[in-house]
Amino acid sequence: MPEDRTYSTSICDLGTDRLRLRHPAVIVIDEGEHEGGDHYIAYWPELDAWAEGERRLEAIHGLKANVVSLYDDIAGEPDDKLGADMRLVKRALLAAIEDRP
Repeated sequence: MPEDRTYSTSICDLGTDRLRLRHPAVIVIDEGEHEGGDHYIAYWPELDAWAEGERRLEAIHGLKANVVSLYDDIAGEPDDKLGADMRLVKRALLAAIEDRP
């Protein structure tokens, strides 16, 4: 069985015109085999956001969609409505992402 491989790469957009990354974001790719086929996990550690897929791009596109959903869910929430961990995530989201009206 081949060894799993983990490496970092960057993304430059979130796959939507509505939100823009202020700078390229470093994400982690975990590549391995799962039940006889390739398996990829794309992970943005600072946001604790991830997605998986049978292809690397599938995992990356899923991660982008999950980050957009996360942004939509918490960017406008008052800090006092969020737990400590989610306040840190919100802070990282707002530092990394710009909303384009």
